Amino acid sequence: MDSIRSWALGICVCSFSTALICFLMPKGQLEKPMRTVVSIFLLSVVISPLINLRSVQLEDFGISIEESEGEIGDRSQDIKDTALENYKTFLEETLTTLLKEQGQSGLDINVEAEFITDGSLNLKSIKIKPERQSAIDREKIIEIIQKETGITPIFL
Repeated sequence: MDSIRSWALGICVCSFSTALICFLMPKGQLEKPMRTVVSIFLLSVVISPLINLRSVQLEDFGISIEESEGEIGDRSQDIKDTALENYKTFLEETLTTLLKEQGQSGLDINVEAEFITDGSLNLKSIKIKPERQSAIDREKIIEIIQKETGITPIFL
């Protein structure tokens, strides 16, 4: 709060000084350039906190950096978790649809994926549990899934 108080005091002192200079300034050819210089000086005092944002302490405004970073980290993790779940669900639904189009239905598909250090998604495995073992063509399923994902599925 002290930095805001000192900034306001600086504006008051500068305004008073500017008014005094303008009052004592002689009329004539130098009046307009001098007013411009005085106006620029007053403007620079008013906007100096915006130019030098590092000098303003966030604690003066009741903001804690640690709290803000913690909230951002939590939101970031929530977004990653949601994106990961959406990716897995989308892939499971897409593979189920592709396999049904090829006559392979009654399959429970489970996709395992994770975020890696560079922020991209890594498809770890695809697990398939058929409802009836005899009604599926494993070779056809493996071929379709490898073509679409590049991963060989695991049958449970």
